[in-house]
Amino acid sequence: MGRKEIKALIVESDASRTNRIVALLERSVDQRFRCFTANSLVRANKLLLEKRCDVVLSSLELVDAKGLDSLVSFNPGRADTHVISLVEGAEPDAVFNAARSLSDDCLFWGELGEDSLVQSISYALER
Repeated sequence: MGRKEIKALIVESDASRTNRIVALLERSVDQRFRCFTANSLVRANKLLLEKRCDVVLSSLELVDAKGLDSLVSFNPGRADTHVISLVEGAEPDAVFNAARSLSDDCLFWGELGEDSLVQSISYALER
């Protein structure tokens, strides 16, 4: 990837899912990640103001935002921060297509693994 460290913000209201993502990123041998976490949209936006993150990995279901609202809030002025949405896979096609248009990539929770996660981040940063 060419970067010394990638700063990733994981936005997920479920602590076990957050821990899973952090563990997947920390296991990567190809790239070093520094992870920040937020369990709400408010906290995520506050962290983005405090720290410059390279990528945001966001669930569509947060305690203070449902569906596409979480992705819409990351869109304005995010030229330097890439967004990857984490979708359940049971969303209607319209929601999935909208999520794809509001983010750099979409990953399904059921298929989430170290390789797919690191590859998605790599592609987002290369674009």
